[in-house]
Amino acid sequence: MDKAKMGTFIKEQRMALGMTQQQLAEQLHITNKAISRWETGNAYPDISLLDDLAAALSVSVEELCRGERIALPSADTNTLLSDVIAEVRQQKKDRAAKWLRILCLSIFSVILLAFLFFTGAFLFIQNEANLDEALFTLALGAFAIGLMLFRDGIPILLLAIALPPLLCRRPRQPAKTIVCILLSVLSVLWLIFGGHFLWFQLF
Repeated sequence: MDKAKMGTFIKEQRMALGMTQQQLAEQLHITNKAISRWETGNAYPDISLLDDLAAALSVSVEELCRGERIALPSADTNTLLSDVIAEVRQQKKDRAAKWLRILCLSIFSVILLAFLFFTGAFLFIQNEANLDEALFTLALGAFAIGLMLFRDGIPILLLAIALPPLLCRRPRQPAKTIVCILLSVLSVLWLIFGGHFLWFQLF
């Protein structure tokens, strides 16, 4: 199975039907960027979209996977579909590996920042004559950093979790959509009003 050939076939069929990428994307409830990635041969369509994509382009699933028109269904259709499933699974593994790299980089950044903070704290204490004042200053600094993370970090993290499913135009479960909307609204409210509330309570 050729990714570039399949992408070219999708583009040719779409143009033959007089559809734009946006119109095809709306039929499939996805973004036009996904269509562009398919047509340029950078990605395969998700296995769950093959039936709908084939119907939208007025071709069979086998023709879609082969990237060409065929007169009669071949005997190795199951093998072809197995190849498609394997490719899609590999794409999911690649995406998972990408997120794992991002997570590792984030953890490394946090560890590096913590190391720099404690190294700076140690040097600060070493150079201060009054140990109590130095410790109090460091405690205030650590408290300020923790307060910033609590005020801004938590809602930003919740937004990062809730927004991608809402922005994705694939069909979603109603319960999941409601939860994501609630998380997004609460996160925005927390970002707007949470800091003022904490400031009022503390001071």
